[in-house]
Amino acid sequence: MKRIAGFLFILFLIVSPFILNVLRKNVYFSTSARVINLQSRVLELESEVEALQAEYYRITSPTYIESVARRMGFHLPDSSDFIILEVSTANK
Repeated sequence: MKRIAGFLFILFLIVSPFILNVLRKNVYFSTSARVINLQSRVLELESEVEALQAEYYRITSPTYIESVARRMGFHLPDSSDFIILEVSTANK
C-alpha cells in the first residue's frame, strides 16, 4: 500500500506541472482572444468617431448652413435693411 501511495505521489509531482501548464495556456489564450476582440472593437469605434466628426464638421460649416438656408428660401438681408442704434454709456 505504501508503494502505491508513493507511486501516486511521484506521479502527481511529475504530471501536475504539465496539467498546470495546459491550464495556464488556456487562460492566456482566452485572455489574449478577448484583448484582440477589444482591440478590433476599439479600431471600429475610432473609425466611426472619425466619420462622425467629419460629418459634424461638414454640417456645421458656414457654407453648408448657407446652402441649406438658401434651399429653404432664406436670404441675407440687404445692408439698407439694417438699423444701427447707438447707446450712450455715459452716466448722467
